[in-house]
Amino acid sequence: MTAAAPDHIAGGTSQNGTIRVGVLGTSEFASRRMMAAIRGHPDTELVAVASRDPARAARTAADHGCEAAAGYRELLARDDIDAVYLPLPKKLASAGSRSARAVRPRPGASDA
Repeated sequence: MTAAAPDHIAGGTSQNGTIRVGVLGTSEFASRRMMAAIRGHPDTELVAVASRDPARAARTAADHGCEAAAGYRELLARDDIDAVYLPLPKKLASAGSRSARAVRPRPGASDA
């Protein structure tokens, strides 16, 4: 299987070359697929997750061994995150996608 390439990755990496990722949203897809994939890749580290619901962010962060951010803006302001995954509906993703570090899934992208 070959994963679809992200639309855009900008920013930097940690000193050891690992891409430190934050996730804006706690959808089932993000939690089951993307966060697991981020954690499982040797060159990425899941740093934090944010949600509109702080309790859900805390549960998701605990499930994935990362930190819960107190909202989207806090996660985007962190300087220990190199890339941000946006598993959000377009309406909610518009503010976060202004970040140069944003990675959004392509509509219709598959891993086949």
